[in-house]
Amino acid sequence: MFGKEDVSFRVGAQTAFGTQAASPKFYEVPRQASANVEHSRSKISSTAVYRDGYKRKFALGNHKSAGTLPLAPNLEFLFLPLRGISGGYSAGTVTSGITPYTFDLTKMVLYHTWEVGFGSGLFYRHTDHVFNRIALKIPVEGEFTLDLGTEGSGNLEKNAASIDPAASELIGNTPEYANMTILQDGLDTGDISDLSVTIERKLILKRPHNKGGKASELRFGGTEVTGELTAYFDSEARWEKALNSELIALSAKLEDGSKFFQLTLPEVQLEPKGPALDGDDGLLQKFSFESIVHTGTAPVHFALSIATPVATWS
Repeated sequence: MFGKEDVSFRVGAQTAFGTQAASPKFYEVPRQASANVEHSRSKISSTAVYRDGYKRKFALGNHKSAGTLPLAPNLEFLFLPLRGISGGYSAGTVTSGITPYTFDLTKMVLYHTWEVGFGSGLFYRHTDHVFNRIALKIPVEGEFTLDLGTEGSGNLEKNAASIDPAASELIGNTPEYANMTILQDGLDTGDISDLSVTIERKLILKRPHNKGGKASELRFGGTEVTGELTAYFDSEARWEKALNSELIALSAKLEDGSKFFQLTLPEVQLEPKGPALDGDDGLLQKFSFESIVHTGTAPVHFALSIATPVATWS
């Protein structure tokens, strides 16, 4: 049996589909216990009817490879999934050792490998994975958490040694609600809590014939940005504005000293969920929302300022 301390979980970017870097650079994942990458293959049953009443041997279809990864990340590690779901990044000018990064969703696909290690002589590599889902949860009390989703080509490799025995561990403080600021239309109203945002990018898998059911390429399709928030209203006028589904901009910022992560939704439309709670000094209402996407307008924008320099990620 393997204990938790014997299991390693690492991720690294590939140079292209099916191609690892000459000197692979991997990172330890600050995962929760339920984080996992699974590989399976669909089963195709025979529909033929035979006189003897027995079914014949089933066929094996497409390979499926998917990652479900609940994390409690620090700001340093957050760079990896943001780069993955955006397809790239831009780095600004380093100031006092802090590097500012920005991420906007593009059609560029970056392939990754997940490596799960057991002990010191058994390592499984799930290759050609693409980040296609990121769900951010910022509760009133508790840690900032992140649920990641990836999908791969179905390629699975078994190895006796790790692809990167000297994988880096990105260490830092896990952000908390006390260090969060949420702006509504550019104003810090101080009345929005329990914010959750999910960005999901549809993936198109190219599966050629006679390739054993494995994909040969993955591409991004449509993008959906949804979420929920709880808002307090000190006046019926502001509450009615929300009920009328007027477009607003939302921006949430998590800070750790001079480092920060900021999520900006330029245009969202609120929809009430359930009845409002009427108190002595205001109203409390839960809303769901969807980000509106116009041609040339990104549905989401990320900004990340951390102490890790650009050279680290190459």
